[in-house]
Amino acid sequence: MLRLGPTCLLILLLAAAAPVQADPFAPRFIGGLDPGIPNHVTPTGIFTNPAVIGRLRTNTGIVHFSPMFQTLGIDRATIDSDTGLPDPQGDLVFPEVNLTHNLLDLFVGFTTNFGMDRITLGLAFFAPHRQELHTTHPALRYHLRDRSIANYFITPALSVKLHRKFHAGFGLSYAFSTFDVTIMRDRYLRGDLPDTMPERFENGDDGDEKVHVAGTDNNFGFHFGFLWLIERDMFLGGSYRSKIRALDYTQIKADGDGTITRADDAGVLYSLTGNGKIVTTFPDTASLGLLRRFTRDWWFDATVTWTRWEAHKSWKYYLSGRELANSNLTNWDLNITEYRGWQDTFSPQLTAFYKPAAGFSGPATGFEALVSLRYGPPAVPEKWVNAAVVDNHAIELLFSVSYPIADFLTARLGYALEYMIPLTVDESGFDPSLARACLDSHIDVVWSEACRATYGGRALPTAAGDYRKITHQIGLGLEFKF
Repeated sequence: MLRLGPTCLLILLLAAAAPVQADPFAPRFIGGLDPGIPNHVTPTGIFTNPAVIGRLRTNTGIVHFSPMFQTLGIDRATIDSDTGLPDPQGDLVFPEVNLTHNLLDLFVGFTTNFGMDRITLGLAFFAPHRQELHTTHPALRYHLRDRSIANYFITPALSVKLHRKFHAGFGLSYAFSTFDVTIMRDRYLRGDLPDTMPERFENGDDGDEKVHVAGTDNNFGFHFGFLWLIERDMFLGGSYRSKIRALDYTQIKADGDGTITRADDAGVLYSLTGNGKIVTTFPDTASLGLLRRFTRDWWFDATVTWTRWEAHKSWKYYLSGRELANSNLTNWDLNITEYRGWQDTFSPQLTAFYKPAAGFSGPATGFEALVSLRYGPPAVPEKWVNAAVVDNHAIELLFSVSYPIADFLTARLGYALEYMIPLTVDESGFDPSLARACLDSHIDVVWSEACRATYGGRALPTAAGDYRKITHQIGLGLEFKF
């Protein structure tokens, strides 16, 4: 009965999973080597499931280094420059744009059990949730200009053996968040364009207004998990990781500098500087997985992961300061929302381990390998996809091998590929007519649906078009035993 119960539970979880997502922020797999599942006994468990480090037999240290190369293809739909809406007969045709998004991923971890059997401590450095996207191409204006985002984690963790078959773990992370973002604004959002001047939704840089905000924040997060040896050669593991937050609020509030670049009546651009703040939330996650040995050398794991991406539905930018306050800026100039439109998801993952060893967490006796397959439908509904969040149904594959080159040293090599099914957005949720409707209504933001949509970041030129994405990740690692 024990065997059937957990197996049936996991099958039901996988079958009932709603459309799932690939994490739109790199890195995909930890260090390009680790599938990031709650049953994998490795020092990366300090971050994914701290309970597993209690099954490491020795003091262990790892260094995982992983370059990631991502190519984004974006082909904007033809639009009408008077309305900013898609129109096959429109006057603005944009060339295809190909962007590269390259990152260096690093995971450093160390565990020790002090020669004891009950308690294991771990410490790790990791940087999830990162983006480096930069472009000045006119076809990507409004939806993508420049963004540099990173969250750096330092995580101590503890695993306690509560029973010979059950480990519980807890971790607490310090997170340093840094943002540097530039977004586009147009003069028509202020409603002061001369009647003889066109709207200029997409006409190069004429009349463009820019907002640049850079800031940092210090936060923390916690996570916990368990690992249960149900019977010989069968494990059930689960974990939960919280949002990044401060002691007194549940969001990231990155404080720094802000600059608004505006156009005067003659169309000449000038800049105003002051204080800037970015407010957003990165999601919490929960995972549940079942691991079982099927042959002497092969183990198989099935895991499902829930991610609360709805918490990341929008970013808010706030600007303040004497120079800005004395410039008669409107409320929209000082408080800007970038709408993201994301939703909660579930993600199933299957992993096969080749481990010719006495047990799953036993010492390596030679060549070992793993293959992990993850299915990731979009985090972002089709109508809200744009150049800054290219996402659709995707398959992610990881292949990783290891070999002990000495009694105390194991070398690892991995390769991961994410292929996203090309996406065509015909009906974008972004609609620039909302801004004009709000300005023409001359009524309070609170009472106008068009104003609420504009203030909420939806009144932008359409993001209709074709999108493609492919990601390659290479993993190089060393594991030390003491």
